[in-house]
Amino acid sequence: MHEAVAGLSPDEAKVLLDRPVALSSWLMERGLQAREVLGSLMVRADEWEPPPPPPHVDLRRPDAADLREFVKKAVGLPFRLRQVAALCLEAGLTLDECAAEMGVARGTVRVHLRRLRAIRRECLERERLRR
Repeated sequence: MHEAVAGLSPDEAKVLLDRPVALSSWLMERGLQAREVLGSLMVRADEWEPPPPPPHVDLRRPDAADLREFVKKAVGLPFRLRQVAALCLEAGLTLDECAAEMGVARGTVRVHLRRLRAIRRECLERERLRR
């Protein structure tokens, strides 16, 4: 393996191979020729492991079924919260898929789910206090 490539992580090698402009810059900075390092770079990139799958809403979570029921019965929930519930809790989409479908960031979907849970907790608390 070429010494310049040995210091790279598999992720860095994969990025260089996937982006020709980045590879060209990297080669020029080091004064290297592509034919000198491409073989080593390809071997190093083969060690790359794909990232874990994106997180999704765990439908086995103890509160998932309760949350679905709450959303069905709740009156006056904002459209976005109902939309997140339908996509994540009913359709089983991942957070990333739901975000893409809604045209928002993944973090926004997570916030909407947190809000749904918080609203549900508040409703349960009010019911408990009435008894």
